[in-house]
Amino acid sequence: MQGRQTNPVADRHDAAAAALIALIRRLGFGTIHGLRVAGGRPVLDPFPRVVQETKFGPEFRPARPRPTLPLRDEDQQLLAVIAAVGDGVIDQIEVRHGLPFRLCRTLENAT
Repeated sequence: MQGRQTNPVADRHDAAAAALIALIRRLGFGTIHGLRVAGGRPVLDPFPRVVQETKFGPEFRPARPRPTLPLRDEDQQLLAVIAAVGDGVIDQIEVRHGLPFRLCRTLENAT
């Protein structure tokens, strides 16, 4: 029998991961700065700094939130990186179209 892979958001085991994905969906376009990670899970208290981006011109369309579930590949990749961080800080998560697009973090003792 194969081991079942759990999905922290879909299985409702991790309220912080679900809240982070919901925040990303609502943000639409922008960045999340200084997300703390403890035990491989996002920490939203204190809340990270969130910067929303709005572009004007012919391509202007107000962002429409995407549903939180089902998780997209980008969500799963983000949660996997957060789990791999263990304990630390993610400097920045770039959000595009309500999905995580890019993550930046400072590596301690990188050689």
